[in-house]
Amino acid sequence: MAKLRLNDLRKMSRKDREKRLGELKRELMNIKGKVLSGGIDESVGQIRKLRRTIAQIYTINREEELKINISQKKK
Repeated sequence: MAKLRLNDLRKMSRKDREKRLGELKRELMNIKGKVLSGGIDESVGQIRKLRRTIAQIYTINREEELKINISQKKK
């Protein structure tokens, strides 16, 4: 799973982000299951990346709901 950049996530439509969010959640659940069963040890970094990307998607969706303009925040 390649890390998605924030600008790439912002360019996606909401529908595409929701689809990607479902995929990421499924992948996270699979990895956590493998870790709990003792199958994988070294996936801590991968779990962190997945959780971060999921949080970024939620944040972008919420910003759109509130109609926050990111270019105004950077000034």
